Amino acid sequence: MANFAFFIGVLTFFFIYTDSESFGSFLGFLSLSIEATIGFPQFMTNQVSKSVEGLSIFMIATWFGGDLFKTVYFMI
Repeated sequence: MANFAFFIGVLTFFFIYTDSESFGSFLGFLSLSIEATIGFPQFMTNQVSKSVEGLSIFMIATWFGGDLFKTVYFMI
């Protein structure tokens, strides 16, 4: 974990002092990549069990709510 924190710290330092637009693009790409794959573990669990019994309604609702807020933000 300390190696990961060090790597992110060095990467942040590099991007801040070289080109902040690239840093923003990198963070955007990283966050989009994480968000695009965040449901994968749930999908795999449902696929293996051949059921959606363990699917959390709260997770779906918060995921939908977050996307709704982002959509409104981008539209405004």
